[in-house]
Amino acid sequence: MVLLTLIAGVDVSGKAYLGYYHQFNNKYSDFRVTRVYINFKGTVLETEDKVLKFRFTPDIDYKSSGMFYLYTKYAYLELVKDKFHFYFGQHPTPYLGYIMKHYWRYRFIEKMAAHHYKLLTTADRGVSVKYSGDLFSTHLGIYTGEGYKHQEVSYGKDFLGRLTLNLPIEAAKVQLHGYGQIGIPEYTVDSVTITDTRTIFGGALSVNYRGFILYTEYFTSKNAGIGTYYNYADVFSTFVVLPVKGNCLFLRYDILGDKGLKNISKKYLLGGFVYRLSKNYKVALDYKYEVDGNNNVINNAIGLDMLVKF
Repeated sequence: MVLLTLIAGVDVSGKAYLGYYHQFNNKYSDFRVTRVYINFKGTVLETEDKVLKFRFTPDIDYKSSGMFYLYTKYAYLELVKDKFHFYFGQHPTPYLGYIMKHYWRYRFIEKMAAHHYKLLTTADRGVSVKYSGDLFSTHLGIYTGEGYKHQEVSYGKDFLGRLTLNLPIEAAKVQLHGYGQIGIPEYTVDSVTITDTRTIFGGALSVNYRGFILYTEYFTSKNAGIGTYYNYADVFSTFVVLPVKGNCLFLRYDILGDKGLKNISKKYLLGGFVYRLSKNYKVALDYKYEVDGNNNVINNAIGLDMLVKF
């Protein structure tokens, strides 16, 4: 009876990222289904002062080889009590989920900069607690540190944390964000095993004034990377979003380098127009231009991207 009640109370939803992509630098184009998420959400237990919920989200991911792979993006329990949220399982990491929810709402076009360069991940296995208040919010947890697509590289865990301060400005929503991650993983690079402290630290300033968004972030790291490895990696990103009658124009610029961006290895310019067809459908015409440290073109492309919610 409990199982039947649980199944009957499950909410099922999903979203898909569709698009057409034309790359000018190698005269390549294709139609894409880049991601498909299916969400199963439900309530396990509810009392006067707390709620225990669950979420399970399969993720169909497109690879450059032309193959599709099935992953588990989320599989976790969430206990909500007052302003606290407790998570156990494979769940959102402290930083990227918050920023994408409130500021960069265009994941169907491109990942955030630190995610694009595989410095941070959106989901990982672990346990964490999140608090949201009027003056600040914070999210702290212990995770594997390797993301939801990779095995743990050692028995050590990573400590991840975000702190967001809400500045007392009535005219606009202005926030300062700080992020920290510390772990002790083991990597094998050129047949040599490296065991050293992994650190990722960063901060951001975000401003939202009636839909006009200004956002700037900077991350610096050592012995980091999700499915890759950087001795040092520094990421700078800034973007603006200009609302246009319920739609928007956006422009973003990213830099990847090391040791304080003294040695730039990649630069990325992204811009476009997002048109909201309805609550569940968005379409974007966007342009991507990425070069390496020697200004060799990596990506020079135009895309027609679409977000479909169901």
